[in-house]
Amino acid sequence: MKRSIVTLVLFGMINLAVAQDDAAAFKAARGIENLSERIQALEAFVGHYSESNYKGDAYNALFQAYLQMGEGDKAVEAAENYLAAMPAERRGSAYNGLAWRLAEKKTALETAARYAKLAEKWARSLNNPRQLANILDTRAYVHYQMGDYPTAEALQREAAVGNEEDPEFIGRLALYEEAVGKRAEALRTVAKTILFGGGDEYVEYFNAWLEKEAPDAAPRQALKEQIINETVQAYINEGEAGTEVQKRSIAAGLLARTAVDLPRAREWAEAAVASINNETDVNDEISYRSRLAAVYFAQGEYQKALETVAPVQEVASPWDGDFWYMVGQTYEKLAEDGKALEAYLQGLTVLQPEKLLAAAGALYEKVSGSREGLQQRIEQAQQELLNFDPGKYQDPFTAGGPAVLAELFTGAECNPCVGSDYAFDALAKYYPRSMLVILEHHLHIPGPDPLTNNDTEARSQFYGRNFGTPTVFINGRDKITGGGPKMVTQNRFTLYNRAIQKHLQTSPAELTISGSANLAGDMVKIDLQIEAVNGNAPGGENARWNVALVERSVDYLGANGVAHHAFVVRKLSGGGEGMPLALQNGRAVLNSDIELAAVEAQLSAYLDEWGQKNASRFRGTASWRARPEKLNRDNLAIVAWVQDIESKEVLQALYLDVPPASAQR
Repeated sequence: MKRSIVTLVLFGMINLAVAQDDAAAFKAARGIENLSERIQALEAFVGHYSESNYKGDAYNALFQAYLQMGEGDKAVEAAENYLAAMPAERRGSAYNGLAWRLAEKKTALETAARYAKLAEKWARSLNNPRQLANILDTRAYVHYQMGDYPTAEALQREAAVGNEEDPEFIGRLALYEEAVGKRAEALRTVAKTILFGGGDEYVEYFNAWLEKEAPDAAPRQALKEQIINETVQAYINEGEAGTEVQKRSIAAGLLARTAVDLPRAREWAEAAVASINNETDVNDEISYRSRLAAVYFAQGEYQKALETVAPVQEVASPWDGDFWYMVGQTYEKLAEDGKALEAYLQGLTVLQPEKLLAAAGALYEKVSGSREGLQQRIEQAQQELLNFDPGKYQDPFTAGGPAVLAELFTGAECNPCVGSDYAFDALAKYYPRSMLVILEHHLHIPGPDPLTNNDTEARSQFYGRNFGTPTVFINGRDKITGGGPKMVTQNRFTLYNRAIQKHLQTSPAELTISGSANLAGDMVKIDLQIEAVNGNAPGGENARWNVALVERSVDYLGANGVAHHAFVVRKLSGGGEGMPLALQNGRAVLNSDIELAAVEAQLSAYLDEWGQKNASRFRGTASWRARPEKLNRDNLAIVAWVQDIESKEVLQALYLDVPPASAQR
């Protein structure tokens, strides 16, 4: 399809009706790799599909393509068309995104400043501190790029309120403080940035500013130790959330990265790794091990550093360039150039940080005599990730063991959700439903998603609603955040699978669930039997039983390009929390009927009401792109599970396919 569209454009035969519909045509045009051809296809799309709900998205894609081509005037023209495609009251966040991208390219900065100011006006009207902080952050960056450092610093200081542990916010504040001549403040702010995980560029800023502040070596070292020790002590003494082990591990990372008091850093980092057990969150384990490895590296114990990170290397994020740089550098210290290059390539598949690319280039030239061919190796690594095939689970399932419930909170407008969506597809392929039961809850993050409903929002509320998308809960307990493009599918699969395996290896189930789900006319009739294995109901009064109606697949193309969505939650019979479970003699027989026409009416009413109340959140479209509110009666399933509403632990789960309606005819 892409080739057809490009060919028609290049030969002046602008007839995009060759595509199945406007959604398919837009997806094809946007996916063209060659920038010039992509621009021509997108221009053809907006000309042909002038009434399409994807028209605004097409202008946004044109803006980004022209910006990438270095054609600032055309980029601004596309931006204006993108804004014009939506009502004025819906343009706030769009102004912010456009301003940031223009500032990044140092292009049309006066226009960027105007957009950012309009975005701020919109944000202040919402009384939403988080939204306002993001927009002030953008305004500050625009003014910094314009050379207006005092305004940048003032805006960033306001933006940093409430974001004092966010390295992006406070890191930029440090830059602006230095720019206005407040070096003493900048040094302390950048030390906090490093503490909270800011990239290695902030370590470089810290050292460069130290040298300017104290040109002589001895006073410079004394000042460095003073600032770092003050930063560590202030953080340890703060009464904020986090265990002592976590705080000391974080502080050890700062000490290691700045080479201050390494014996103390080692003591704290080793204690954190020693605390790891089966209940430790996988992200905490990665962090603990990475910081201890950094300490060992700083002390020249390279083999120990590699042994420390080995257990988490396969689940470490491809976004974490600093991690892969450290692993690559460690292999280089041990003269294992091949493994070093592979580590660098792992960190170059999604992003290509300058430091990591430079290290890979230097090593590749050392090994091959030239840097020619490095880009091909990176592309080969990327292609291998895109071709990821999970295979099938081979190990025998332990009889009587509990099935695991995996819940994904996602969104069709959410670009970072792409990798997680595909990872869940891979998990569904890998495991049978008797072992792994899947639910996918759609939310309006960052934009309107018509696969969202009252029940998916209620389920988000059940888990605290203090997270974005993608977020995964494994058996209600393990919470895993973060995603990325399709390239990170394998990483996300491996990370999720690590948590799933932990739950599969638990002791035999304390509950069993059995039952059936059948379609009688337009009613799904569900009969369940829940039985306590030892006669005692786990969870006691906190136990709740839940029933979800899901569609095994729904076709809908959102802004993130994912066209097929699996195990989409359409109805939760017990809402977000479920229904009280009362066992008699250790057993309960439960019945639930779901009228499909009524569910469709509820979905439709929800979309009507939400759309009216949240009109300002439709960006680039006049309303819903499509309304997939009709249920495919040949494509339904029921998921039942029992969960402790206090601990959130899922005690048992069951998946049932609903026999297709066509089989009744």
